[in-house]
Amino acid sequence: MTAADRANTLDAQVIATLRADMDPEAFPDILEMFIIELSERLKGIALALDTADHDSLAREAHSLKGMSATIGARWLNDCALALEMAARADDDKAIAAEIPGLRPAAEETLKEMTALRDSLD
Repeated sequence: MTAADRANTLDAQVIATLRADMDPEAFPDILEMFIIELSERLKGIALALDTADHDSLAREAHSLKGMSATIGARWLNDCALALEMAARADDDKAIAAEIPGLRPAAEETLKEMTALRDSLD
């Protein structure tokens, strides 16, 4: 992971806007839902990879991209977008090239989201 990737893990402005626009009691729940959904999307991606199902892979990556953009997870969003495009193009080489970057982006996002959620307790 590069320093630029780490700096782009969460967009502080998006987080601040979300916090300002919603009930303060709802924000931790939103973070918890993201954490749960991240795990589900990663499982779906793994299953799609195991079965070489590019349509399912594209759908899972698209869902991951959307939820990441909404919560401000920029690095994960970028990885999910690239994976979605590769899957839609049925490009096995591009898919294989994108998968190694997805895991660290997801792990770092999960770490930062969990820390943010825990700081709100």
